[in-house]
Amino acid sequence: MVLKLMCPKCGRQVKKEEFLGKICRVCFEEQNPEPMTLKISSIPLCTNCGKIYGHKWLPRKQTWDVIKSNIKFSQDNLYVISYTLKDIIMSGRQGVQVNIRYYYKHGGKKIVKTFSKALFLKTTTCPVCGKIKGNYHEAIIQIRYEGKEEPKGVWTLIEQTIRPYEEENTIAIQDKGYLKTGGYDLNITLKTIANTIVKNLRNAFQPEYKISHRLVGFDMPASKKKYKTTYMLRFKPKQEAESL
Repeated sequence: MVLKLMCPKCGRQVKKEEFLGKICRVCFEEQNPEPMTLKISSIPLCTNCGKIYGHKWLPRKQTWDVIKSNIKFSQDNLYVISYTLKDIIMSGRQGVQVNIRYYYKHGGKKIVKTFSKALFLKTTTCPVCGKIKGNYHEAIIQIRYEGKEEPKGVWTLIEQTIRPYEEENTIAIQDKGYLKTGGYDLNITLKTIANTIVKNLRNAFQPEYKISHRLVGFDMPASKKKYKTTYMLRFKPKQEAESL
């Protein structure tokens, strides 16, 4: 025969192990609010590149990292056991359903619970994609060579360098403008991409190199001047990369 005790609050007969302190578990949970909450009700989602925002822009596959960083505990000894994420549609909008199984200890007993919440994916445009859509470019790479033909392997190396960015839905080259003779200009969306292209070309070909900066504005939030950087690479006749 299973021994049952009466809860002094609700009067129900429950097993001894179902007591938390002096009252049953049901009454305990009614008196104590959910110890886990989320500080967010939505997650910003860039409609262009698919990244999400949580302190910084991250790949969509890191949705749990964003959610985890926004979990708020009212108990010091609360631990996540497992979680599941599921894409859903909420009122015609994209969303994600999160289910978190967790536990905490009270009065020497381990209390296991499940927290569930549906979060909207708030569509927006991340700063990088905003610049791309506006034909924004932070740098110009000037490719120069003698004659009508560029050194073999130059453009191949440029394509290889920008491929990882394109795989992440980032437009690396905004525009390619040919000169009548002797080269072309590349408008590069981000200076970090331009730096990588120039570094790879210099390592492979050792061209003549010059760099200049032109003031184009002032970044009010960051309180600093904005410059556009121009890199000039002049290649010798029939210059080729040894590694290509």
